[in-house]
Amino acid sequence: MLRSIDHPPAGESDLEDFDTALYGRTLAYVAPGIGQYALGFDPNGEWARGLDEDRPPTISGVLAFIGVGYTGGPDPVLFLHPRFRGELPVGLTALRRRWYDPDANAVVEQPPETEGILRRIEWVDPSALRDDRDA
Repeated sequence: MLRSIDHPPAGESDLEDFDTALYGRTLAYVAPGIGQYALGFDPNGEWARGLDEDRPPTISGVLAFIGVGYTGGPDPVLFLHPRFRGELPVGLTALRRRWYDPDANAVVEQPPETEGILRRIEWVDPSALRDDRDA
């Protein structure tokens, strides 16, 4: 089962918001006089709990629509549950995918195989949204 979520636009940081909520947060280690000297990852997100369990997750992933409105937007991103081991339909494997890899202790990303999926939908013409009171 997938969960679909709409999220208002704010840029690439939106992906990090999903990463943090689902998987955990990236840590930067900083020392006086040296600055940042290392990066780490704290898997404390909702889906990082129970990684050692040997059972399928209730939800296999989240299909995130970030910044999609009446006139379209960027293609969705599929965030996969770390315990999901099933097969995805071909249409979903073509999307940009992100997941937490416990062996690497990091969120990894698979770039999309196909782009412009949402551009193929007939969205509202932006000129139809203009205010006709000024005409």
